[in-house]
Amino acid sequence: MKIVLGNLSIFLNLLLKFEEESAGLLIGSTKDDIIYPIIAMPVENVLKSRVEFLANPYDMVVGHMVAENYKLSVVSLYHTHPYGMPIPSNKDINGMKMWPIPWIIISRKGIRAWILKEDDKPIELELS
Repeated sequence: MKIVLGNLSIFLNLLLKFEEESAGLLIGSTKDDIIYPIIAMPVENVLKSRVEFLANPYDMVVGHMVAENYKLSVVSLYHTHPYGMPIPSNKDINGMKMWPIPWIIISRKGIRAWILKEDDKPIELELS
């Protein structure tokens, strides 16, 4: 599986200017095991934390409604690790169990994408 970010990577990198973790949904389509996000839908981090996030449930519902309205899908969840590495934390792994879509993590060390395997181990996805 591969995710084609294109110019969305510019937007994702801009999120690192914030002290708190930022989060959101990517909306787009999938074809031949390649994910093509076209819309970044930010969600509020209700924790207002520098080291963890909890997405506002209302924003998550709105993101799914936007996707449905445009006949697209929520193809990925993204969030920042402003002071960490772009790898899933234990809390992220627990979240990935509830939201079994690719997770993109943005940090000052880069942007990486992950999905859980059946044994609950994250595997890295290709980004371009």
